[in-house]
Amino acid sequence: MFAVALGWVPFRAPDFASTGATLRELFTTWPDFTLVAAHPAIAAIPLASLAFCAFDRGRRVQDWLVERAPFGVAVAGCVTLAVALELCAQIDAQIPFVYFQF
Repeated sequence: MFAVALGWVPFRAPDFASTGATLRELFTTWPDFTLVAAHPAIAAIPLASLAFCAFDRGRRVQDWLVERAPFGVAVAGCVTLAVALELCAQIDAQIPFVYFQF
């Protein structure tokens, strides 16, 4: 994933100077956490996922959902998680699709 993300830099940058400047900034500056401070779900969702994985090391909850839970309970849980993700992770920034520039 890291190599793919770096590989997209030349395609997104308008010229070679911008490509070099972007790669230089990626490896020489500290990250700015203002977006995370403005939208705490950016950090809360991965942390909650890690906490769930640590809590369910024996995969008891996952096994119950897959093997023994009624279908309606599993669907309701998935829909609830999807709605919570949509409500909590909305970001105001509109990023245009990369191929709109070509």
